[in-house]
Amino acid sequence: METIQQALIINEKEQFLILQDSKKLWRLPLDELREDENFEDSLKEAIKSECGIDVDIMYQFFTSIVKVNGKEKFNVAYLCRPKSKAIKISKDFVAYKWAKPSDMKKLKLATQQVLEMAEKANILINGGGQIEGE
Repeated sequence: METIQQALIINEKEQFLILQDSKKLWRLPLDELREDENFEDSLKEAIKSECGIDVDIMYQFFTSIVKVNGKEKFNVAYLCRPKSKAIKISKDFVAYKWAKPSDMKKLKLATQQVLEMAEKANILINGGGQIEGE
């Protein structure tokens, strides 16, 4: 089964980096892993390509099966910290923003799983406490 990796890049204000594509949908930085690639190295390269930053990967914290164009793929999410603040998105995107899960609820997300993962990451970084906004 093919694997997709998504990065929940969190800043010091506990906001997540999301990218807006040409269809005006917001999503997380994404990597489609090939069989011969190392998980973390491949994700770091994809983040560098999409966002222009280096990251430290803190945790692998979420897995699921998702359908992409009718095909099931294994989805793995990582919580990451940026090493710099200078975001430079690739030409594949029209905008980026830092958002809390409560902010994401107001946006047109590529999938609702973006919000679900952000909420779970929020719980993780806050020591298992309540989800923001509840």
